[in-house]
Amino acid sequence: MQKFALVCLLALAISTVYCGSSSSSGSSEGKRNKKQKDCSEDLVEETGPSGECMLIESLYNCSSQLTDPADILIFNQFIFELNFTLFSSNNYTSFDIVSIASFKIKKFFLKYSHFQVKFKYFQIGSWGCFADLFQVGIQIADDKCDSVLEVNESGNFSIIISLQKYRHLFPNKAAFDLFIEYLLQLLSNTEIDINIRMTDIYVLIQKFTVDYPECKSILMEIEIEGFYSFEAFFEISCQYYRATQVTVLLNGSPLSFLYNSLLACVKDTTIVISTSGRQALKAFLDRMTFVIQMEGLSIQQKMKLIMKEYHIFCKTYGFLKQILLNFQISAEFGCFEDFINMFLFCESQNCWPEEYLIVPSTVAPSTTESITTTEAITTTEAVTTTEVITTVVPTTTYEPYSGGCSHAASNVLTVDASGFSVIYTSSTTQMTGWTISEKNVWKNFCVKFTVEVINDNTAFPTAAVKITEIISRINAYVVYYATRKTKVYSIKIGIWGSIEQLCGC
Repeated sequence: MQKFALVCLLALAISTVYCGSSSSSGSSEGKRNKKQKDCSEDLVEETGPSGECMLIESLYNCSSQLTDPADILIFNQFIFELNFTLFSSNNYTSFDIVSIASFKIKKFFLKYSHFQVKFKYFQIGSWGCFADLFQVGIQIADDKCDSVLEVNESGNFSIIISLQKYRHLFPNKAAFDLFIEYLLQLLSNTEIDINIRMTDIYVLIQKFTVDYPECKSILMEIEIEGFYSFEAFFEISCQYYRATQVTVLLNGSPLSFLYNSLLACVKDTTIVISTSGRQALKAFLDRMTFVIQMEGLSIQQKMKLIMKEYHIFCKTYGFLKQILLNFQISAEFGCFEDFINMFLFCESQNCWPEEYLIVPSTVAPSTTESITTTEAITTTEAVTTTEVITTVVPTTTYEPYSGGCSHAASNVLTVDASGFSVIYTSSTTQMTGWTISEKNVWKNFCVKFTVEVINDNTAFPTAAVKITEIISRINAYVVYYATRKTKVYSIKIGIWGSIEQLCGC
């Protein structure tokens, strides 16, 4: 017991940086994940003052925070068994140990849910947290998954052979035999895309374990020759399945399924979040929606931009990160953390579905309010590109209300005879100092005010609802960018008032 206490005290004191810190604020989520995976060997190769490896010491750190004697006994027994199992064999590489340990720790946390709540985001030195370990473990396992999907020298699949060895353990052998038959068919169908094949395998496994729950624990424990456990294979297939669901999540009218699911969580009063916290989360969702609705981008590009917005959000509102990660998207898909992990998996393993890489061709909208990449050059702008003058003069007369909120709807929602909104026409004459890219993005944004909000009386039936939606979209557009906010807020809407005044309504 004294030795254990000494180990805990020494472990608590270490804060060694391995392969460089992974918490650099300048790193994207994808780069951070790559660094963690590349440096994951350090978790089992580098030792601290106690002589234990970094991973084991971190587990002792967790144990030292427990107060219930029964919990301490359970946790220490698990550490002892994990240490003995992983380091008593010479058959494992360091990467193997990391991956196997990740699945064992995750399973242990799920079995004892109070450990999961307390330690899932517990830091493993400066490498990352246990949640990061769980995802990296899946990625490492996927690096060896070819051995499962390809036939061996005897012309058989190692996973089928391994499963058949344990047939006697399954209470419903007829169901198990049928499961093996279907699995073999999917493995043998090498002509179809790997994403489709792995997705079908996931659906098959999921159906079998739901229909025959008494078989699930037996199935997941089986070790596959030349690979890891069947559970590791199942977790990999789950990532492929989630990737195929992205188009479903990003679709929806007028707003995406992903947005609506997360917004329901933001509004859920049973989740303890401050008013300012809910506002910050809503602003993040609005920024995410802006990305989802952007045209001319592939699914992968949109996912990367969503991750960028997530990274910026976490830098500003780190105290809300765990709350956001635990927001449920759907019972079938999982939570927002599963969404993040699916992205990291596809990036790390370079396994995006091919259609997600296709950049759609953009066709000019058939509305009277069109976007042009050419516009007037004023004498005050240092622009080297030749542009054609296309100044639009509003035809509507506006009453000077000086930004009064009571008159916002009657002025801001005005559309001229040519179909241009007052925000659009006012903006085109007040963009001195804006780059061409900034101008085009903002004008595109303004076009959507007319097409998606002002003209849509189904989704936004009243003037008040329309104004609220426009304000929400503008705030989402500028929330993280001080320079952009200054430029947009300074725009005068006709002679009514400024966009800053509008956003204050």
